[in-house]
Amino acid sequence: MSTQFLLDEGDIKDLTKLMLVMIETQESRKQLCRELGINPQEVSFIIGTSDDTFCTELIDCLNRYGYQEYLCKLCCDKLYPILNKSVYSHRISILENIIEKINCNCHHEKRNNLIPIDSHSDELKPKSWFTKISNINKKLLAGGAFFLIGLAGFQIYYSSQKPHIITTEKYDSPGNDLLSEQIFNIDKEDCIKRCLQEKGCVGVVISPDKQCWLKARINYPFIENSSRTTIEIR
Repeated sequence: MSTQFLLDEGDIKDLTKLMLVMIETQESRKQLCRELGINPQEVSFIIGTSDDTFCTELIDCLNRYGYQEYLCKLCCDKLYPILNKSVYSHRISILENIIEKINCNCHHEKRNNLIPIDSHSDELKPKSWFTKISNINKKLLAGGAFFLIGLAGFQIYYSSQKPHIITTEKYDSPGNDLLSEQIFNIDKEDCIKRCLQEKGCVGVVISPDKQCWLKARINYPFIENSSRTTIEIR
């Protein structure tokens, strides 16, 4: 089953550039998540990433899981008022094109009730957001989609000719081993190559003593383990 994305790759790049005008510190990242109704403690790529990567990953997660209401709130409530200032006015047309594509109703004077937020606390809303992600994770993996909630120390690169590798050092993703036993005496690159050759492999866990576990599924959240590195292969 395929997933119908709201934005394409070009839209995500454009929206990332627009977001950068309001992301200055890690605290501003946390504040943005809170204002969108997301618990920043559960968005681990807040820490240890560049501003560009943080923005891209946040938009990509919302897009891939169809969170139109969060994308609309980001565009209408957060970005539009900033870009509407004269110094940024030349970028408004880019944002308006994205807003139209997402089909947002950006009447700012009426936006208070557009997205229902639980009145009890911020603690309940994030749980709902990530519970939904967990429930559909298996379906998205079967459809060839990917999802990242990285933790401290990840690396990311994009290439049209290479697999997309997400590395999270000092964290383990236990269970869901593709093979009954780990592979010994194999370095990181060979471990990844082995995964690419195995049907159903979506990532690996490696150790400093060159042990390699092929994974049929990457579990979130990761478990802290200084002797493990989790690598997701998209």
